[in-house]
Order: sequence, then structure tokens, then C-alpha cells
Amino acid sequence: MKIQSGFSIFSSRNISVVLISACLLFLLAGISPVFAEDSISGSNSTPSVVTSLSASSVSPAGADVSSATKEKTQITAKVSPSNPNPGETVKVTGQLVDADGKPLAAKKVLLETSDRMGNRSDFEITGKEETDEKGYFEFLVGGGSTTTFILIHFTGDDSCEESYSDMITVI
Repeated sequence: MKIQSGFSIFSSRNISVVLISACLLFLLAGISPVFAEDSISGSNSTPSVVTSLSASSVSPAGADVSSATKEKTQITAKVSPSNPNPGETVKVTGQLVDADGKPLAAKKVLLETSDRMGNRSDFEITGKEETDEKGYFEFLVGGGSTTTFILIHFTGDDSCEESYSDMITVI
């Protein structure tokens, strides 16, 4: 057995043959290959094949792929009283709706709080509720001695996209 150093089976000619073969397979499968240009100008490298597989290109003929699209969602939330005394419990109320403003019933929303305004990892889940038939929810947040930052988070599900409320600051 002889081993040669510096030998590569992936020469530019071999890569071109592989790319042409891949393109033929994609075309036979009904997928249009797209060639990505090299980001380094003047490079002599072989272009790579990038494919974009949409649900319609890989689903069986006649299959309904519209269910793969998730609805956009939006959360509105407010706190009352709007100017609480230090240590006072506040009520956070709001509504979860789709992009058309239609209420989303029976969806789980999370109350996330933090005592500092930082990044997402600073928040912790402190409550969980299910929206009512009109998409409304309600949480009680115990008054603290420091500023509390509040977010309402819908994690999304099979039919709806994830969304967050605007940040609420309770001083």
C-alpha cells in the first residue's frame, strides 16, 4: 500500500463534476439550484451550490402546505396602578392577538421579570397564564423595593409565531 502526501481527490475538476451531478439531481427533483458568487473578488475557486427548499418544492403533489406558515402575533400589556407606591402589588393586564387584531384564545403567555435592565438572560419566568376567549390575560406582580422590569412573552406554537410585549418599567 502506497500513501502519497499532498494528493487530494477533491481537485477542481472533481469538484466541478460533483457540482454538475448535484445540479442534475436537483433539477430532476424539481429544485432550482442557485450558484453563490465567491465573496473574494478575483478568486479562482469553484462556485458553491446553494439551494432554497420551500415547502412547496418538497411536499407531495397536491398536499396543502399553507399550514406550514405561522401567524404573526402581537402582545399589548399595561400595568395598574400606573404609578404605584414602593412595595405596592401591581396588576399586569394585556391581550394576545394575531396580525389582523383577532384575539388568540387558550394560548400560554409568560410573565418575565428582572430587577435590572440588561439582556434577555437577566429575566426569569415568574408567572404563566392562559389567555381567555378574547385573548386577555392578567398577572399580579408583588411590589418590590427596587425597580422591576416586566415582559410578557408568548413562546409561539404550531400555528403562531413567538412575540414579546414592550418592556414595562415599575419604579
